[in-house]
Amino acid sequence: MFVSCGNSTNNCAPFCHHLFIPLSLLKVTCNCFTISDGELQEIGVGLYPSLSLLNHDCRPNCVMVFEGTQLKLRAVRDINPEEELTISYIETLSLTEDRQQQLEEQYHFTCHCQRCQTQEDQEEVRHNKPKKQNPTHCFTLIRFLFLPAHSDPKWIIRAFLFVFSSLHSEMHGDTFIAQIHQWDTALLCPYPYFLFVQDRLMLIGEEASWRLLKEALPRLEGIKAESNWQKLFESCCHLLTDTGGEIPDENILKLRITDMALDASIQLGLWKEALIYGVKTLPAYRQYYPDPHPVHGLQLMRVGKLQHHLEHISHALDTFTQAFKILKLTHGEDHPLTDDLRMKMEECQSEMEHHQAAAKMHI
Repeated sequence: MFVSCGNSTNNCAPFCHHLFIPLSLLKVTCNCFTISDGELQEIGVGLYPSLSLLNHDCRPNCVMVFEGTQLKLRAVRDINPEEELTISYIETLSLTEDRQQQLEEQYHFTCHCQRCQTQEDQEEVRHNKPKKQNPTHCFTLIRFLFLPAHSDPKWIIRAFLFVFSSLHSEMHGDTFIAQIHQWDTALLCPYPYFLFVQDRLMLIGEEASWRLLKEALPRLEGIKAESNWQKLFESCCHLLTDTGGEIPDENILKLRITDMALDASIQLGLWKEALIYGVKTLPAYRQYYPDPHPVHGLQLMRVGKLQHHLEHISHALDTFTQAFKILKLTHGEDHPLTDDLRMKMEECQSEMEHHQAAAKMHI
């Protein structure tokens, strides 16, 4: 079943006159999938009964991608024989509270996945600051050493980092949390440490400054919806300039505004500005998408195209290569988007060889 997205509102008008909506219609509404193209632009709505049986997880082991109106389920990490296949019903790049609110409003359930539960436990530890040598507090922290039960010794190091940061974060603040995350990232363990403290990382920086960004977001989203790209570009630039030094690029509010500045720059043909903003987003995307994810791969591809257009060929090839490693898993090696990316890589390689040959001739 496929319904195209159109501009007419006549199709939904009859439902406005009914007080009681049939239960079957509610089930269809909750189990529909938004059909998107290769670049995740919405083009319609579809009902796929088999895949509607999949449960939600805020850190799923599978993603769904479309090829035309055909929906494909793809694993993004190793799955054990008896492990449940899960997907995310929503965009996961948001705070736990916001994710849970969206799931409650759209799908009418409260998420208790490991990612959400870990954040709840971490908040419990923060807000119940017991005195020294409180056995309950120590137990709450130490039990993270066994969640999940990885035998990799690097996991043990990562878990101890979490306990250490939990005990000292009030003294050292978010800067200390960020430093711990840098150590943790270098370990390349199977379960990212930042999931334990990611809500705090998402709001890292001076609260007075990021609250200005939070208050500005609805207005900016309205300007974007109107396609007023010049006004959006100027507003984003102004905000990012005023708060730039006080809020790290990993702050999710700053990331969203930087993404809007990128979109506006592209629409206005300001390629150099677009590349600057695009490159700024990549460390945060890498941090918040530890598993292969289409959104991360597409962001890399977008930045790579900007680098290629501005003739930063070696950088473009490197960025395209990173994107390909992700998209070949999330989309498959035979997907049209992956084929396009492969051609971009070949173009960059050919251009680099041509430039090298020309340089040798001059010598």
